[in-house]
Amino acid sequence: MMIITLKGDLNEIADLANSIQVAAERFNLSAEIASQLSLVLEELYCNSVNYGLLHTVKPEVIIQLTLS
Repeated sequence: MMIITLKGDLNEIADLANSIQVAAERFNLSAEIASQLSLVLEELYCNSVNYGLLHTVKPEVIIQLTLS
């Protein structure tokens, strides 16, 4: 399991991308799967920040990754 915690700011996209790369290496994911995971998580994160956290005082996004 890996937990990624972000502050709910679009400036943290690079941190998310780095965390996804670390997760891909830790879980031994193929480049194709890592790329798909990155696309999905970045899109979900951006949508959460842009639409779901607008009125949150101190937004935080926690992503928990597990491999099964």
